[in-house]
Amino acid sequence: MKRNLLKTGIILLAVTFVTLQSCEKKEFIETENKTENNEILNINENIEVAETFVYYIDDIQANKEEFDEYTNKYEDPFIIYTGKEDEETEEIINVVYAYTTEAGYIKYGEKNNLKLKELLDFETHMREYAEKSGAIAEFEKTGKVPESYKKYEEAYYNKVSKGGNKALLVEFSKEHWRRGSHVYMGHMYAVMPFGWDRKVSSLQYIGAAGNASLYKKRFYGRRIGYFPKVGSTVINLYGHADNATRSAIKHW
Repeated sequence: MKRNLLKTGIILLAVTFVTLQSCEKKEFIETENKTENNEILNINENIEVAETFVYYIDDIQANKEEFDEYTNKYEDPFIIYTGKEDEETEEIINVVYAYTTEAGYIKYGEKNNLKLKELLDFETHMREYAEKSGAIAEFEKTGKVPESYKKYEEAYYNKVSKGGNKALLVEFSKEHWRRGSHVYMGHMYAVMPFGWDRKVSSLQYIGAAGNASLYKKRFYGRRIGYFPKVGSTVINLYGHADNATRSAIKHW
């Protein structure tokens, strides 16, 4: 009898120990998963900060009204959007340079080591090729870009860019501060993916730094602006640039 009671006691202790171990293990796993999820959320979180804008037209400081008048006047404007964070206030200072001539735009690029002339050449070449090859006509008819055009465009891009852009990808978002839906561009979009035509409100470079140019027409027509920025900085689009993108290039 005593032996049976001792045996029963040992079994109960063993069951209790296993149960406690199981509970501890479950609690640890849940806590661990919660921590991992929080880290992921923190990585994707973008804190809204104040933004101000400073405008220049042909290197002369202008106000917002003058800049808006400029964007309405010029169908294919020459605009560079730059920015930096104020170290004291953490406010984002957006400095926008607009030029009334191609020469002024190219000169800015030369002064700041941005290959804007090469970008203009790429835009022109690909627009002409899209027209002559029938890619535009086929897209307008079928809603699809011909594979032959895609292959040529990729080969030509690789030829002229020589891997110069440090950004691995360009992330487009449907809302400011990188919120809402996202889509990722490798080199260029002659037309935006399904559901993204005129839907971009912010962008961010995935990588050390990046340069991208956005357009109001498919196949790189009607420039919105050129956006050279450091990676991890969210670029919000406002005014004529918001919800306007129909094609884009990750520039080198």
